[in-house]
Amino acid sequence: MAVDNGPALLRQCSRASPEGGEAFWQPEAAQIIDVEKALIRFLAEHRGAHAQYIADERERYGVDAHIAFDFGRNPQGWMRQYIGYTQGGQRMIYGNFLPMHDEAQMRLGQPNVVCDGGPQFFGVEFDIRTQQVVRVAFNGGFGGPFIDVLEN
Repeated sequence: MAVDNGPALLRQCSRASPEGGEAFWQPEAAQIIDVEKALIRFLAEHRGAHAQYIADERERYGVDAHIAFDFGRNPQGWMRQYIGYTQGGQRMIYGNFLPMHDEAQMRLGQPNVVCDGGPQFFGVEFDIRTQQVVRVAFNGGFGGPFIDVLEN
């Protein structure tokens, strides 16, 4: 994501996102790999607490359902946009995740902000210093939020 688009990417419509990015920069490929490895671990740690939601989604949409907790099993199922930002002096990376089936909505090179959409759309905040996911926030939908924000 181009640095100029950083502020817009952090203004998500129906989920919590980082507040007050002070400066923006482009993450390196190795840093993005770190984000995704940490995200896979983080989601695996929280998967059990959301077993009923996952089962309900599988029943409703079948085995092809885009469930954020499946990211580690199917990372190619999501498009991503990344921006580096500084918050309170800390260097962070924000990842915006959109399900691949919404490819028609994806505007390459532009911040993609989806209102509603459900928890298959999610954002990840990653602390470079600690190498940890700080927060994962999921989009809500017409029925309200489905999954609360997960924080480390």
